[in-house]
Amino acid sequence: MGIKQNLSWKEQLKRAIDEDIKVSEDFEDFLAKSADFGILVDYNPDHTRKKSQLE
Repeated sequence: MGIKQNLSWKEQLKRAIDEDIKVSEDFEDFLAKSADFGILVDYNPDHTRKKSQLE
């Protein structure tokens, strides 16, 4: 995923995720590929906060 060093961390993350989306066959594949690149996704389909985030 040749990411340029002069990009902000936000832009690097966006580009890495965009690339993962392009090459993934489905959502599970996307999660696996993201993890391979060191991007951990905490998927929460209900869009709720965990108790620890509220404290």
